[in-house]
Amino acid sequence: MNSKVIYASILMLAPLIVLPVLSTVNATPAQNAGGHSAVTADGSPAPPPIPPVLVADGSPAPPPIPPVLLADGSPAPPPVPPLVSNLWQRTQSESIAA
Repeated sequence: MNSKVIYASILMLAPLIVLPVLSTVNATPAQNAGGHSAVTADGSPAPPPIPPVLVADGSPAPPPIPPVLLADGSPAPPPVPPLVSNLWQRTQSESIAA
């Protein structure tokens, strides 16, 4: 579908969404004719909310047990630095050539 057709259809649908909202937002324009509006409240403020009371029965759960890791065999040898391994390969290739 052409992008211009899509944009045109969106522009045609926009007033159908916006116009009903405008009529409900500005329901009483005569009250605010002077440009001043104030909201006043009567009475006293509501009491603060009371937090719920939580009661637990029974005993607490036991602490978590850390996993036990077991390994078989011997550890891997440490990595060989690149310079030393290059020298070792050179000496090996020279001994093979000789």
